[in-house]
Amino acid sequence: MSSSVARQTELQLEKLLDYYRLAEHPFSISPDPRFLYHTDHHLNAFTRCRQNIVRRQGLSVVVGDVGTGKSTVARRLFLDFTEEEVTPSYSTRFIKNTTNWTTSTKMIFSLSQEFNCPPRRSEAAQWAEFEQHVYSLAETGQNVVLLVDEAQNIPKKVLIRLRELLNYEADAAKFIQIVLFGTLELAELLGDAALRPLKSRIAGGISSLTPLELDDLTEAIKFRVTVAGCHRPLFTDECFPLIHQASRGVLRDAIDICQSSLQFAFEDNEPVISAGTVLLALEISGRAA
Repeated sequence: MSSSVARQTELQLEKLLDYYRLAEHPFSISPDPRFLYHTDHHLNAFTRCRQNIVRRQGLSVVVGDVGTGKSTVARRLFLDFTEEEVTPSYSTRFIKNTTNWTTSTKMIFSLSQEFNCPPRRSEAAQWAEFEQHVYSLAETGQNVVLLVDEAQNIPKKVLIRLRELLNYEADAAKFIQIVLFGTLELAELLGDAALRPLKSRIAGGISSLTPLELDDLTEAIKFRVTVAGCHRPLFTDECFPLIHQASRGVLRDAIDICQSSLQFAFEDNEPVISAGTVLLALEISGRAA
């Protein structure tokens, strides 16, 4: 994109935000934790993971279909455990991509890089180096936290070795806390007999995120609008059932529909987004029934 086109796009966005009295765009599909709306399922998953980390229970797992908000919950946890007042007690890393964890060797070398551990020649030596680092942090009162997104991509043989990290412990506490976030395939994978020892260590069981009901989806959209600085209705009430039906309650799809609807409404100088504009957005995107 040329600089002139980019600037024109920026000006159009500024005009849109000004027209609707928004401080920022409310419908970006990036998993910004500020826009996390706590449905019962999201709140339960977040609370369980947070309590497991604080209580040093070892392993937590959150699963859900694509677009249900797993990455947003992960980022909110990351913010909670990297705030200035808690950093002396936690050494937290957010692993966003595990595609390079194809073997246990690559996993342990990747984790060692995350914590600036010296590289060693062999896998066994690298495991020993990483273990020593975790114990050294524990001696200074730091609890290691690993938030692992897209965990359904981790091969079974690597997950089996990952369990060994949970053996870094004292009598009453784990020295490393792991939270795995993944699609429903992760839950299926953990049902494998070979992974039963790992599954048995999940504190409180697997937390599941599901598509939203109409009321929750409506409130989640309104919440995003409020966070973006607009304190008046941006959609007519008739819009929400249409968005819910087309998105099937999947928040990411609903946000994408809202984004398109907002743009079309702005182009038509519509002060409040109407059901007709939402239907237009659905038709153009191929989501119309």
